[in-house]
Amino acid sequence: MKTIYKIILTVFLFVMDIVYSSLVYSILKYLGFDLLSLKDSTKIFYLILIDFSFMVIIYLIYHKKVNRDIVDYKNNFKEYFLLGLKCWLIGLSLMIFSNLIISMIYSNQSANEEVIQNILGRYPIYMIFSASIFAPFVEELIFRKSIRDIFDNKYDVIYIIVSGLVFGFIHTLANVNNIMELLYIIPYGIVGSMFAYIYTKTDNIFVPMTFHFIHNTMIIVLSLSPLFGG
Repeated sequence: MKTIYKIILTVFLFVMDIVYSSLVYSILKYLGFDLLSLKDSTKIFYLILIDFSFMVIIYLIYHKKVNRDIVDYKNNFKEYFLLGLKCWLIGLSLMIFSNLIISMIYSNQSANEEVIQNILGRYPIYMIFSASIFAPFVEELIFRKSIRDIFDNKYDVIYIIVSGLVFGFIHTLANVNNIMELLYIIPYGIVGSMFAYIYTKTDNIFVPMTFHFIHNTMIIVLSLSPLFGG
């Protein structure tokens, strides 16, 4: 029964991760509050507030684990950080290599990256919050923690593959316009699998969160450079 409950919870969180913002927007619009009619600075505030509210919901669901892991992370920071850094650099290298191979087959940028660039160009503050704070916290608890709860420890390899593939599918299918864009499941899946591997080695969700934060922040910084003439 516990496994069934965990599967239901995981599916629920996946669905909520996809529809939460739209759901809140629809409710607000039904109540007569249209976010699209606001000026950009005010709109950004409410977008961040909506994302933050979802972070609070995820925290309340996993608060015991989160609180325990904060203490454990402080006590073992150096060991966890060095392990995570090594794994992330390997994952990053494999991701870059796979992207190079894909670029030889399909020259277009992934639709997900295009969406990120568009939002970053119009709402940089919101995108920085979303990519560097919201995504590492929420996605690690959903894609790593919730999926990990379903698998027994002896199935770590299967868990790592499943976590990576689901991570890749979600980031690719959300904005796919061409069947060839499904190739980008591979680089996203590699990074997701590496985060899952880090989690199996440390059993501390803040380790993959840390490197998810570093990974996304690095991409945002590189993306912002041409926007601001850097």
